[in-house]
Amino acid sequence: MQSLVDKSLVRIRDENRFWMLETIHEFAAERLSESGEEDELRRRHAGFFLALAESANLSAEAIDLGPRPELVLPEQDNLRAALDWAADTGEIELGLRLAIALEQFWVAAGPYEGARRVQAFLDRAADIPDVVRARAIRVLGGMIFMTGDYDRGDELTRQSLELFRELGDRWGQLQAIEWLGAAAAATGDRAQADRMHRDGLHMAEDLGLWPQAADALSWLGRSALRSGDLAQARELLARGMRLAAEQSYQPGQVFAELGLGQTARGEGKLDDAETHIRNVLRTSQRIGSEPDVARTVSLSELGFIAEHRGDPAAARSWHIQSLTAAQALGDPQAVAQALTGLAGAHASGGQPDRAARLLGAADAAWHPPGASHPPGASADVSADVRRVTAATRQALGEAAFAAEFERGRRLRPQQAASLLRHALMAPSAHL
Repeated sequence: MQSLVDKSLVRIRDENRFWMLETIHEFAAERLSESGEEDELRRRHAGFFLALAESANLSAEAIDLGPRPELVLPEQDNLRAALDWAADTGEIELGLRLAIALEQFWVAAGPYEGARRVQAFLDRAADIPDVVRARAIRVLGGMIFMTGDYDRGDELTRQSLELFRELGDRWGQLQAIEWLGAAAAATGDRAQADRMHRDGLHMAEDLGLWPQAADALSWLGRSALRSGDLAQARELLARGMRLAAEQSYQPGQVFAELGLGQTARGEGKLDDAETHIRNVLRTSQRIGSEPDVARTVSLSELGFIAEHRGDPAAARSWHIQSLTAAQALGDPQAVAQALTGLAGAHASGGQPDRAARLLGAADAAWHPPGASHPPGASADVSADVRRVTAATRQALGEAAFAAEFERGRRLRPQQAASLLRHALMAPSAHL
């Protein structure tokens, strides 16, 4: 390898990683094709990266073994190449196993891509083991939930739940139940969410699956937080965090502590909230990818904390960072939260017209055209949306608010972000 480096045929990147110029890559690919060994080598390549992905413990079935995202993050090009080869050659089971093994990677960095790849394999999966099909449908349902299509996500996840029941796979049932509970909470059906998560908690306790029990407690705490029961939220989330810590389950600790930070903010304990959120940022940077969900939400939380402290400039800065990360993540809910935070910062900074436009942009990000509803009226909106909407409407009056809100709904998030960055550099500019 060193001789190739010396001849500039291969170059070193990031210490022990190598790359070659595109022209040399194309020449090597042609020679490989002519050798008659391409199929075998690509099969071995795909098999190697399937084993590596499975050893990273990023699927729901392996997450309690300790996720190791550092194994897959540098190999994204190789993993995508393996997925593409499996699709091109009809190696459907191998492709599905690889996509399933990357579940938490898709959650953190690309639910749209994850959903697209799993769906493409399932469309051609006429003859695969039932357990692989059930897991693939569960993963697809989860990714679809994350893109905001709750009806389709619910349909798919219930399909996987029935398959797991037919297989007698209580572990799989537990994973499906967790997604169904999360979706119910996001759409404002707390009773259904609590039923699902309590069923999941009891199942996890019966099976001795303590990391999953920690997550169920945290989901119950988040449900209480969403409904405004802050005392119960704090108690459940603290239990979930303690149990996750006892199991050295860092993703569970991040999930619970993020909720504790949000709960502390709701209680007006801003110093406690900031401590929790900064802990989440530090931990998520150690165990996750860039960008990741926890980091994106944490940046927005720091923005809300700054707003509550009366510092709209700092709040705008944090929310801009969150919006940038949310757009890279491809998460419409995170985009909407960041835009809502920016609306709050502008409302508190004496710019209610801009705040109303940002609320409209947030609504458009979370509710596509044709699915709109009066701002603040849906059961799935957050307390922050209701708070900022009420303050902005009061400042502008109903007619002016409605006009500015509709102007904002016509803005794409990228346009809003671009204009906001310009506004930060030129405070007199207008959206």
